[in-house]
Amino acid sequence: PTYSVMRAQTFIWPLLGLTFWLVVDELSTSRPGGPINRRLWLGVPMLVLWTNLHGSAILGAGLLGLAALITLLRRRAERAIAGERVAMGLSFMAATLVSPYWLPPYWLKMTTDAGPFIEWLMPTFATEPVHVSLVCVVALGIVYTWRKLEPTYAIYLAVVCVISMLGMRYGLILGFGLVVFGPAMLDVVLGRRRNQLRSARATAWLASGLFVVSVVVALFRVPPKIAEEWPREALELPYAGGNILADEQRGDWLLFYRPDLRNRVLFDARSEVASYDDWVRFIRIEAGDIELIDEFPDVQHVMLLDENQPRALRESPAWEERYRNAHIAVWRRRR
Repeated sequence: PTYSVMRAQTFIWPLLGLTFWLVVDELSTSRPGGPINRRLWLGVPMLVLWTNLHGSAILGAGLLGLAALITLLRRRAERAIAGERVAMGLSFMAATLVSPYWLPPYWLKMTTDAGPFIEWLMPTFATEPVHVSLVCVVALGIVYTWRKLEPTYAIYLAVVCVISMLGMRYGLILGFGLVVFGPAMLDVVLGRRRNQLRSARATAWLASGLFVVSVVVALFRVPPKIAEEWPREALELPYAGGNILADEQRGDWLLFYRPDLRNRVLFDARSEVASYDDWVRFIRIEAGDIELIDEFPDVQHVMLLDENQPRALRESPAWEERYRNAHIAVWRRRR
């Protein structure tokens, strides 16, 4: 459910699926004497698009680059192919730079100062028991099937396990990797069974059916939910003078529909670019330390999720409530 929110990273999951398709396609032709496969070049324009959607394009470049490296090592005697794969690897790296945003500083900040966001923390048995248990099972499976499993599949299973342990938000990457490379490992563990194609077709049809059902349900459920959580009444308040302190789920909404509020909204949904101290201060405000509001520049309005409304804000004579429903409340500083 976390990944069903409509945000920039939502659109990269098809690109991640295409990445794994290109990887498997490349690995199938990587052995010496096989046909020359140039479809991996499709990864370059894909990465350019991905880079301008989400910073995880670096992961896509790494997965594609690893496939090119495997072919390079296997077919290094074939100089034309080896040289082409070197060019591919450099092109994948270059594709992540075709953007107004240079990704390395972004990733440096995420790994050193992501702010108080637990999704960037390493998963543990206490926080993500299913995630960590799955990694352990896959690691044991790799060890158990090492001599019989296609080595490149084992390598990619290990890679997605390591990537998924870099943060709780990377659990879905582990899921994608297991969908692609996990069946081969299970075949070795359980012994090859007949009618595998028939089983695969049944699974594909079931998954497709579930997807269609989820889309239909969303079409009926999402609009009223949006109207409740992002009400027009709160959007149309005058917000005269000063800045607006909004939670990360509401700041970008205000900026999108109220361009006249530009440079006055703290913060928008790109929360990771804010400082760690600012977000600690914001969390303390939600916990009731509303005096910290004054440490932000000229805040005249506060917009918070209703469940995070501090009692101190409701009881303070310095603030008046302008709007409230079951999801959101807006406050204005009394003049």
